[in-house]
Parts: sequence; C-alpha cells; structure tokens
Amino acid sequence: GAVLAGITPGFLPTIGVRVLRGRDVTEAEARGLAPARVCLLDEGMAARLFPRADAVGQRIALRTPDEAGEYEVVGVVSAHAQDAADVAHPLRRIYVPLAQAWSPQLFFGFELGGAPAADSTLLATARRELLALDPALPLLNLRPFSDHLADNFTLWQTRLGGAVFGLFGLLALTLASIGVYGVKAYAVPRRTREIGIRMALGADRANVLSLVLRQTVAQLVAALAVGAALSLACGQALAGYLVNVGRFDPVAFGFAAACLAAASLLATLGPALRATRVDPLKALRTE
Repeated sequence: GAVLAGITPGFLPTIGVRVLRGRDVTEAEARGLAPARVCLLDEGMAARLFPRADAVGQRIALRTPDEAGEYEVVGVVSAHAQDAADVAHPLRRIYVPLAQAWSPQLFFGFELGGAPAADSTLLATARRELLALDPALPLLNLRPFSDHLADNFTLWQTRLGGAVFGLFGLLALTLASIGVYGVKAYAVPRRTREIGIRMALGADRANVLSLVLRQTVAQLVAALAVGAALSLACGQALAGYLVNVGRFDPVAFGFAAACLAAASLLATLGPALRATRVDPLKALRTE
C-alpha cells in the first residue's frame, strides 16, 4: 500500500523533502553499480512498519518493477503529498535507487540560483546544457515549479473551493455581526428604566456606562471562548482536506473575533450613552 519511485542523489532535497534519519541514495546505487538493495521510507511508512524501532537498518521485502527481494532501509524522509488530492488521503512512499525502479517517464528537478524574473533565461540555459549532453533528450514541460503548480487542475479546484467557501464565511461573519449588533442594540435600551433608577440613587454616567460595558464584555468573552473552541474542533475535523493552510489560522480567527467584538461593543456603547443622557425622571417613566 505505498507509492514506489526510483530516485537519484539529491532529488528529494531539491523538491523540499528532508532526510530525517539515515542517508540519501548514492550515485553508485542510482547507477546500479552497488550490489546491495537499499530503500528510503517516508516517516509515515516507517512508523507503520516499525512502530517500536528505528526503521534505519531494518530490512523489508519489496517487489519493484524489475525484481523482488529484501531491501535495507538506509534513510527516513519527511512525509509529503504529491498533489492536492493526496493531502486528504496521504499515500505512503518508498524510494529506491533509480536503477532498481527504472521508468521511461522521468521528472528532473534542479534549483535555480537567480531571481524569479530571470527564470526564463535560466531555463533556456538549462535546456541548452541538457541537450548538449544528449541532443535526442526529450525535454517536455521544462518550467518553474510555481508555474507547474499554477496549472495543476486539482490545485485549481482546491483554490476555487477555498475562494467560494471564503466568500460564504465572510457573508456568515457579516450576518453574525449584524445579528449581534441588533440583539445588543435591542437589549440595552430595554434597560433604560434600570439605568434611571441607578442614576436616581446616585450613580453617575461613568458608573452606569462601566456597568453596562462590563456585563457586555463578560458575555462577549464567554461567547468568543465557546466559538473559538467550536472553530478549533471544526478545523481539526477538516484538517485532512486543507491544502497549504494550517488547521489553526490566527489571522482568520483573530479577524472574526475582532469583527464580532466590535459589533457587540458598538451596539452596546451607542444605546448606553444615549440612556445615560436621559433625565432620571424621564427614564423612570420609560416602559
């Protein structure tokens, strides 16, 4: 139940995969000049096969396209996804030297040392140098990795879904803010009679305003705490479907909390200020 791929030295670090323990394959192994069969496992596969021991140095039975036999695990690499669909249901990966899993369809990766604006020039240089090695080499789709991602249909679908749900979330946040404002704007004027009694008994405007705001802040803190807990739980449940986004986004959480807090405080402050300006006798007669 794993994806098998043949690699050469340095390929995994070039695409951003780290060697966590052990080593990479060697040039001799990639060319088939070393007799030993070796492999690398991603950390998920290593944990599945050897949950109580270090995978490096262990041996596994493996069938490659060319042969079957025992392979020695010489390294463990970081878990990673091949595409956006792989994030939701990650596949485990095993890497062997290229000579032991040859495929006519190869992916050649190299790092550009220049600025992004010079990508086209560097790519032309890379194409020229590669064709100098072998003029018959079929170089298909030689382009920056960012362009490759931009044209990935699965990733485009994911981004479109993210944009749509982002708009729905913004609409829901706007409606929630309006609802909070409406509830507080209705509730505070209902306390005009209470405010009049407090002022008649000696409370000044600052005392009344402070009382109303303290009660609002207490309710607001409790509501945001419950909402944050539910949001974190939803983020945890949806973590497997997120691409390049963490399950906890402090900017999004903070923006939503700030909007709801601002709506609640503004809805409380306006009516409370108006109520404190009313003459206590008139406030006492208010129904």
